Amino acid sequence: MKGVGEVALNFDRLRKPLSSIQRAERKGIYPDYGAAKIFDYIDAYIFDGIYLLMAA
Repeated sequence: MKGVGEVALNFDRLRKPLSSIQRAERKGIYPDYGAAKIFDYIDAYIFDGIYLLMAA
């Protein structure tokens, strides 16, 4: 049996956390996910493509 890291790529390190001030300035239509739910909605997304979001 293989672990998730052996069959998938982790892009979490490319995600840039936003401060509450930045978040307020970037209100939009795209969901910004936290560890297990939508945290807020912002004006742009950082990944282009189809990805699976997993919470641990």
